[in-house]
Amino acid sequence: MLSLKQVRRVCYGDTSKPSSLCRYLETDDFDASKSYCLKLIQGKKNAIDKDVADFIMKSKGRGINPNSENVPLGDNCQGYIKLKSIAQGYDCASV
Repeated sequence: MLSLKQVRRVCYGDTSKPSSLCRYLETDDFDASKSYCLKLIQGKKNAIDKDVADFIMKSKGRGINPNSENVPLGDNCQGYIKLKSIAQGYDCASV
């Protein structure tokens, strides 16, 4: 799981721009206080990247700036393997 500092200072990006929120950030299904970065899970990353690309293309096709929508588009996640019980982030010792 990602440390709270990692989530707040990196994954959330610029809080004045919702589009800077990391697109790979996922909240645990059973514990909302835990978050994971899915960038290193290839199947998930590919699906997320495809969804984001589709969203951007559709937005531009409708004449809407995708960055003005309330959708996480950022790629500000360094990438961590999904560990459910070990804190990970820039402020944690590497695993």
